[in-house]
Amino acid sequence: MSNVLPLRTAKQREERLPDDVLDAAERCIDEIGLAATSFALIAERTRLSCRSLLQRFEDKDALVRALLEGNYMRAIRQM
Repeated sequence: MSNVLPLRTAKQREERLPDDVLDAAERCIDEIGLAATSFALIAERTRLSCRSLLQRFEDKDALVRALLEGNYMRAIRQM
């Protein structure tokens, strides 16, 4: 099973991009841990450049905060 996301149309990709990035980050963290997870690895798995990631997230900490906030909000909705 590949860790690379399937190809989508440009519009679909743009709409799903934040979720795809956060999903890839979460998978990386689950697989290799937070310390070993890098922008480069997340970029590879989402078929983006590191520069593109940095346009959306200031740094790795900001990406992790967004991931945690999303997980927190999902948990609250399930209560």
